[in-house]
Amino acid sequence: MRLAGHEVAVQGAHSWRVAVPLETVQVWSAPFARTISVQIGGAEGGEGKARLPIGLLGHIADLAFLDVSASH
Repeated sequence: MRLAGHEVAVQGAHSWRVAVPLETVQVWSAPFARTISVQIGGAEGGEGKARLPIGLLGHIADLAFLDVSASH
């Protein structure tokens, strides 16, 4: 799985979970971004955008988790 073009380790087989520090997402994304790119399954896999919470990359300091879902 790639998040914003960066390969990330996932947990799970059919349903995945990825833990990425907020500071890392801030570095990988444009300021005040509303989405982040997600690629599943390498070159043959699907690619899409996941919505980010409003203000995530601007003012939010406390975030327990970010849930990203993919549907076919």
